[in-house]
Amino acid sequence: MQFQVVAASILVLMYFVSWSYARNLLVEVKSGTVRKKDTFSTDPYMSVTVCKTKQRTPTVKSSLTPIWNWRHRFPNVNDKCKIKFHLYDDDFGSDDTIGVLEETVGNFLKERAENSTLQFGKQGDSKIAIRVRYV
Repeated sequence: MQFQVVAASILVLMYFVSWSYARNLLVEVKSGTVRKKDTFSTDPYMSVTVCKTKQRTPTVKSSLTPIWNWRHRFPNVNDKCKIKFHLYDDDFGSDDTIGVLEETVGNFLKERAENSTLQFGKQGDSKIAIRVRYV
């Protein structure tokens, strides 16, 4: 009897662990079109935060059609973690925000295809191609 209780408890625990266990999340920021932010030029880059780990793409100088082909593997991620994409224009002093998108990893993956285009700005006039998946 005691063995059955322990075995049942282990099965329940394994179910919950398998549903929310931590995995590696691969985020790729490919390329896009960015609205002009400054009078002279736009120098876009993308900051990506998963859970509490923040990484960023390189800045593409003077480009409205940046190509990054950047990728980063975020460790120990589960569906409840937050994922945040913050698109900036790199400036002297403080950088200008072009747009921000934030939600849980689980919702992000459920609502979008593995290869997606994120839209930023009030009219969605900045579009960035990305790929996000567990590996």
